[in-house]
Amino acid sequence: MRKELPIGIESFSELRWKALYYVDKTAFLRPVLEHPGRRLLLLRPPHFGKSLFLSTLESFLQLDVQRPGDTSRNAALFTGFAVQNDRDFCKRFMGQYPVVSLSLKGAVGESFASAEAAASEILAQTLEAHRYLLESPKLPAWDKAELQRYFPAGWQKACVERDGEEVLRSLVRWLARHFDRQVILLVDDVDVPLRRAAQQGYFDEMCAWLRQLLGPVLREDPREACDAVPYLAKAVMTGTVDVSRELFEYLAPAEFSTVCDEGKRLAEMLGFSIPEVGALLRDFDSYRELEKKAHRRTLLEAFSMLGLEKIKTDSAKERLPL
Repeated sequence: MRKELPIGIESFSELRWKALYYVDKTAFLRPVLEHPGRRLLLLRPPHFGKSLFLSTLESFLQLDVQRPGDTSRNAALFTGFAVQNDRDFCKRFMGQYPVVSLSLKGAVGESFASAEAAASEILAQTLEAHRYLLESPKLPAWDKAELQRYFPAGWQKACVERDGEEVLRSLVRWLARHFDRQVILLVDDVDVPLRRAAQQGYFDEMCAWLRQLLGPVLREDPREACDAVPYLAKAVMTGTVDVSRELFEYLAPAEFSTVCDEGKRLAEMLGFSIPEVGALLRDFDSYRELEKKAHRRTLLEAFSMLGLEKIKTDSAKERLPL
């Protein structure tokens, strides 16, 4: 029976449990995770599967909170995919890391105050997923007291009132201490708050806020004893616009992967290559049916954007105004 297309689904686990169609990109997990840079920024135009790829990374890496070392759930999700043929890689990475994953797509507003409140709610929801840390025997009492401040009835307000950098930095540190291993950080749509801020007139404020949020985690050399870099294994971020100048110039340089990186293995990590487009067409009979599924335009964009026709888009090179 032919599988349905996962239109609008950005969760790898949901896609797998519903047995939806998936173009296997798991062979790219190894080059991403073994990339020598600690900070990797994946730049692609819209609809290239950036969010789904980060979700795939999370599903592959995330250790079992209740039973660390049990990778059966991870293995079930990736059964039949290319990555499972790489047993050594799976042994070293599958289900072996605590993961902090957040999307900044919703961190927007008509004013800086409303955008900051939206971003703080996203951070609060991220913290909620790690409430179990309150019971950790490895965290000292002062860390637990700090964590507890986020969970009473006014937890969202507490996040807003606290400096942004404290939340992410502290969470990475707590997870590393609790599990006694380094943490993977995944940040989706890192450029969205800045693009909206540039339109609404609060660009400088949002830029400063994001630097405060990401800086202490991404800095190469800790400036303070509590900086989170020693606890961070790797950060993988996605976006459509190059925000390196705005976010990383004063923090830590990030390695970039763009759709125009000819000759680099990561170039075809997102979007569809010629063989993948051919397989899709065979599986779904014709362009006509793909068009009915509202997917034809996305496929054709991906096809031309991969550099197969040497097309370099404005969005791959666009820079934000200072």
